Amino acid sequence: MTDSSSTVNPQLDSSMVDPHRDEEHDQFCDEANKTLSSSMVLSMSRPVSASLPSEPAAGPAFCSRLSEDVIELQKALSGNSSQLNEAENEIKRLRNEVDKLNGDLENKRKLFDESQMNYAHLENCLHEAREEAQNHLCAAERASEYSTLCSSAVKMRGLFERLRACNLSGGTAGFAQSLPASSQSLANAAEFRECVWVLAEKVGALSRSRSELQERCSNVEASNKLLMAECEEKKELVNTLYKKHQLEKQAYKGALISLAYPPAQSKTKLSEICQLNTQSVSVEGNKGESSGQVSAIRRLTYEEEIQQPREITNAVSEEGSLDDHPSQK
Repeated sequence: MTDSSSTVNPQLDSSMVDPHRDEEHDQFCDEANKTLSSSMVLSMSRPVSASLPSEPAAGPAFCSRLSEDVIELQKALSGNSSQLNEAENEIKRLRNEVDKLNGDLENKRKLFDESQMNYAHLENCLHEAREEAQNHLCAAERASEYSTLCSSAVKMRGLFERLRACNLSGGTAGFAQSLPASSQSLANAAEFRECVWVLAEKVGALSRSRSELQERCSNVEASNKLLMAECEEKKELVNTLYKKHQLEKQAYKGALISLAYPPAQSKTKLSEICQLNTQSVSVEGNKGESSGQVSAIRRLTYEEEIQQPREITNAVSEEGSLDDHPSQK
């Protein structure tokens, strides 16, 4: 009899077999081998003398005993064969079950591989979807920022148009008055309204300072005109007094000369003095001549004015001395 363990397919994958089933199969095979070996030991343990006739005269007793042994062996053989059949059936059942489990395991392995591939594909899809969502989010943020900037640009353009209209309203005072009105007409631009208010205050201060400066300039111009008129009057008065003084001085000199010289000489002296005076006045009024000539002419007239009274006083003193001593004449 062949070993039942050799009937197992050697091509089965050890990793594909269930370990619990393998243990049960090994135990069953060990039990079958033990029973077969025990039966064969029993059959072989009988003495040869009992099985074979030692003597041909044994007769019917030997035959009966031999037949009994054969019957026992047949019974043991039938029992062992039935056990062997049961073991083979059990092995076939277990083999079928192992094949079924291997098929299930292979299917599950394929499903696991497919699930891994699907998982990797889903991870890639999730990564792509995340990147796309991030791109969409950034695009939405940029679009909202762009719309906000467009609305603020339109609003600022309207505000600057209003400011330009206020600027073109005419005059600094009108501009300062139109700025608060434009800031009150604004709806939501609080910062721009505050800036407009500050600008209006500064423009108002500048307009007030401008009006004050205009008033001061007008007052200064009026006072300057008054001072110029007073200076002209004082100048005319000085000229008049100077001419009067010159006339008085000339009359005084003429009187002295008429007393000191004879009439013919006194006329020539008076004409020379008048000529010198007119030359000095004309030189003072002429702006084209140099300052050296003016100073020289003034020095000459001054020396002559000093010298003439001395001569006149000497002549008067001589006449007085002659009048005091008529005997000397």
